[in-house]
Amino acid sequence: MAKVLYVRHGQTISNVRRVFAGGEGESPLTNEGIKQAHQAGKELKSTNIDKIICSPMDRTFETAMIIAEYVGFDSGKIIKDSRIKEYNAGEHRGMPTEGMTPERLVSGEGAEDPKEFAKRVHEFLKDVSEHDGVTLVVGHAATVKMIECLQTGSNPATFFDVPKLKNARVMELDLT
Repeated sequence: MAKVLYVRHGQTISNVRRVFAGGEGESPLTNEGIKQAHQAGKELKSTNIDKIICSPMDRTFETAMIIAEYVGFDSGKIIKDSRIKEYNAGEHRGMPTEGMTPERLVSGEGAEDPKEFAKRVHEFLKDVSEHDGVTLVVGHAATVKMIECLQTGSNPATFFDVPKLKNARVMELDLT
């Protein structure tokens, strides 16, 4: 039986500025974000992690590497999977998150089609649910929001309305 734990990356500069980093822009972890990743590692220290998968974005990989240290996982075996890359906000990258509506976000020029976003996240979940053992996924706020939409049958275009998972918080995904 698969057990999947999800951690959002640690706090980034974009989080502090309250702007969209998106899936096409890098935003480094802040000192606080690094501390948060260490805290998540300490929380998971006694968990036997069989696999770590992260988005290919630097902020998730750095968070995953910090956690891997605590759980005794070989960081060279961390798998980067583009299916859990952050949502591409298109023209809204670098723009303030406050006041953004789901309709405006998904209709911006160059924004990823939410149905395609849902499809890639769903394909990832299907694959990860087939792995026996404990998998740690290190991803983004929008990715876990889309997971919630998929689990509840909500319209993928409304993912932005789902409450955000705090940085570097550990949650178990229910993939039943």
